[in-house]
Amino acid sequence: MSTSPVSYQPTNIVLAKVKGYPAWPAMVLEESLLPPHILSKQPKSSKSTTTSTTTTTTTVKKIVPVRFFSDDTYIWININDIKPLTKEDIQNYFKKSNSKRKIDLLLNTAYELANDPPDMEQFIKYGSKGVPEESSEDDEVLSIPAKKKQKQAQSPKKKTKDNKIKKEPIKSKPKPKSKAKPKAKPEPKPKPKPVVVNEYDDDWGLDDFNKYDKSTGNYIYETEAEQQKVFKSIRI
Repeated sequence: MSTSPVSYQPTNIVLAKVKGYPAWPAMVLEESLLPPHILSKQPKSSKSTTTSTTTTTTTVKKIVPVRFFSDDTYIWININDIKPLTKEDIQNYFKKSNSKRKIDLLLNTAYELANDPPDMEQFIKYGSKGVPEESSEDDEVLSIPAKKKQKQAQSPKKKTKDNKIKKEPIKSKPKPKSKAKPKAKPEPKPKPKPVVVNEYDDDWGLDDFNKYDKSTGNYIYETEAEQQKVFKSIRI
């Protein structure tokens, strides 16, 4: 005998299980009230199944939109991953939670909201925090007095004897003149060195030729006397 699937309706409080996370209290929502960006993520496979008996015919949706309490996350979830969350289930959770050393405050808040759920439309619009409280400043009418243009009457200045006395400017003491350093005499320009020009006599180079040494072959004439005679005649 097969059991018929549970049909979840908007505002139903359920315990939803998502892989990797603890089971979390949530509310089933009306699709027509969902924000556009959530409605656009509706799975294409979210078809309805129809079950019929001899007396009634019911249509059950396989995937429904829920929003988690405290966390405020939306999700399209398969009905096989959720189950009804009763008041008794909530009380049992708090009994177990109080006995634990480490308490998940976010999850505890979710169970508290599930125990006393908010209005569905407000839950969709404002989330778990609910409608924001209006500030008292909106109710109070602030009366701001108009700013008066206050012109301060300028009282005429009385001429006193003190005003007649003109203050002489304090002359600053002249700075001592720094002694000018004596100008250094310009050094005399060095005289250009005369270019030495080698002067040569008329007998230039004759002494170098007038050498007589037969042992080395350095001679011109056969006898030294003859050679000396010739060179003397050249110099005259």
